[in-house]
Amino acid sequence: LMSAQALMQEKRPKENKFLSKRKTNAQMWWDGECLGWSNGCTWPSECCSNNCEGIYCALW
Repeated sequence: LMSAQALMQEKRPKENKFLSKRKTNAQMWWDGECLGWSNGCTWPSECCSNNCEGIYCALW
């Protein structure tokens, strides 16, 4: 019984992480997880807008 309870508690954080809300673009920018408007980029995924036009992140 004790090992079953420990196993259940061990799985809970993973479930909570899966159900957590996705950060907004503003939160990701504030936390430094993506680049803001007019920053240099090479891939769309680097930009908060997910839009790399040429060598700069686009606003939208």
